[in-house]
Amino acid sequence: MRPPHIRWLTRYGPEGASSRYRVYQYLDQPELQEFEHSTSALATWRGQRHELAIGVARRLRSVLGTSNADVTVVQKELVMPPSAWQLGQRIERLGARVIWDVDDAVWLGSSSARKAASSMARRATVVVAGNDEIAAWARSAGSTNVVVIPTCFAGADSVPATPAQHTDKIQMVWIGSPATTNLLDERTEWLLDLMTSNESIHVELLGAGPGTRLALHPRVESTQWTVDNEAAALARADFGLALQPRSPYNDHKCGFKIIKYMAAGVVPVATSNPVHAAIVGANGLLLDDAAPRPTMAQADRLGRRPTHAERLAVQQAWRNQYSTTVGARQWRSVIDEVLG
Repeated sequence: MRPPHIRWLTRYGPEGASSRYRVYQYLDQPELQEFEHSTSALATWRGQRHELAIGVARRLRSVLGTSNADVTVVQKELVMPPSAWQLGQRIERLGARVIWDVDDAVWLGSSSARKAASSMARRATVVVAGNDEIAAWARSAGSTNVVVIPTCFAGADSVPATPAQHTDKIQMVWIGSPATTNLLDERTEWLLDLMTSNESIHVELLGAGPGTRLALHPRVESTQWTVDNEAAALARADFGLALQPRSPYNDHKCGFKIIKYMAAGVVPVATSNPVHAAIVGANGLLLDDAAPRPTMAQADRLGRRPTHAERLAVQQAWRNQYSTTVGARQWRSVIDEVLG
């Protein structure tokens, strides 16, 4: 008897962070080894008119290849673009068992996007939501079976709970990309003020794009993102920055940057929203407002290096709730339920 076949239609290939951490990192986990897996990255529909047509055709070809799957998982986005979703429903053969994995507010935007996303939420056997905020939307859209699986990170039990570099320096790290560098803008004055109040504080910007004013400060270092550079930055960091302005879209993001910091025993410093608050809990610092100057309590907390016990608590919270091992168990439970 053949093992159940799980067909994963991913937004990106394994090179895309969202698909890598929502799907590909689980496929070799022991909890999912009893299944046969196949993957297909859904082609983009954005671009010129001819590119859109090619992208839609490739998506449909991928979907039509799921007819022999016992379970089809659609990751992040809809199979068809919002403007053609009603046509797509007539053509798609996703099968009777469909899991829709959502880690972004894909329903925001046009009325077509909202209608298409709501239709997908109702059609799916299970909606797997990246956080409670997305889960609440899925229920409001008509889904009767919603499970929350956060975006998890493998980390390593060998990650030291104390940075490798033992100095009087208080090291902060921000991990991002040129596309997300603008998220620092709202907190640039706040960070510059904090560094003025305490000359021990240094900041490393990992993967930032050019042009950010923060990078001009003599105690701010800009580093190109690579896997090795990220590991080295996390090994020497005390605090990890997760900064973003409030917006309907941002408030539904899954806080993966925070989880990555916690896996390394790095204390997170995050702007406050419901998702960040749920992840950080008592193990970090939430910035409740966009005041131009740090409060005395914030300056005091960030003016001392985290203790060994604080680092261990952060790391343990990751291990208990956000490790890949935990995520794989949750995925196994969902797939077992769908298979019946």
